[in-house]
Amino acid sequence: AIIVPNPTNPSIYYIFTVDQPHPNNADDTKINDFDDGSIDGMNYTEVNMNLNGGRGAVNASKKNVHLITYNQNHSNEIAFKCSEKITAVQHADGNSFWVITNFTNRFYAFRIDSNGVNSKPVISSTPTDIQTGGYLENAQGYLKSSPNGKKLAIAHLSSRTTNETNPKTGLLVRNTGKVLLYDFDNTTGKVINENLLMSGDNPYGVEFSSKSKKLYITVNHFDSSGNSAGSSLYQYDLTADNIPNSKVLIVKNDYSAGALQLAIDDKIYRAGYQSRNSNYLSVINKPEKKGTACDFEFNKIYLGGNKATLGLPPFIQSLFLFN
Repeated sequence: AIIVPNPTNPSIYYIFTVDQPHPNNADDTKINDFDDGSIDGMNYTEVNMNLNGGRGAVNASKKNVHLITYNQNHSNEIAFKCSEKITAVQHADGNSFWVITNFTNRFYAFRIDSNGVNSKPVISSTPTDIQTGGYLENAQGYLKSSPNGKKLAIAHLSSRTTNETNPKTGLLVRNTGKVLLYDFDNTTGKVINENLLMSGDNPYGVEFSSKSKKLYITVNHFDSSGNSAGSSLYQYDLTADNIPNSKVLIVKNDYSAGALQLAIDDKIYRAGYQSRNSNYLSVINKPEKKGTACDFEFNKIYLGGNKATLGLPPFIQSLFLFN
């Protein structure tokens, strides 16, 4: 989920949600604890802080308003409806916002202005098509806008074309994921110029530095038995003539590849766990610095007994724009 305010009405907020894109089992059994038996796709709900005695409440007439983020003439896309990827950034006008998601080979950018959510998105097609086969894994991985609104980075954990496992090992097929970089026009909402940064891996988290000059990516590793073999954190220099060749390994450890999130202090925080257990966040203290000079500190922030596993909450990325 991601929360966006109405640009001119400080009492109105919009909560955008993306549902887990997994088809129902034939016998309607639950896939996991997050499966409620249906795929609801991308929706938004309006919260009005003037309701409930000033404590705020959902506007009942604008609750779970469905947004079309799929090809309505394609049965598989209708079944899955969306991926988990969602980000937001300020419009070039300095007032309204874009909420952006990606599904199969298209980006959908929804504009939020003083009139609320425009349900008709700006649609951009891409050369890369992440198909609906194997889509629970394909849909995973983060989408982020750069704080200056000029770039989008997307991690596809997988790009499998089928749910089938390896016929020899019976294991889930790994190492099919990709990371792609795009140009984003925050005036029109169009996405152009696909640039492949990584393929044949299992990427999950992506994040830009506050000056939008560096990009960080977390990548999972697996052994021959399909067990977790730790993860790596990489840095890319977005000012380089050849961005894919600017890849630098910052650290490799035994923890899973969790999310990355820029914060108001210009630092980037990293989630991740070992054996589903972590009471800490790691941190990149100087994200603008090149290579290991970025000063990555492992398990730096103690969460007071609370746990972090994979995800971190996304925000409107332009909140963190360096100026």
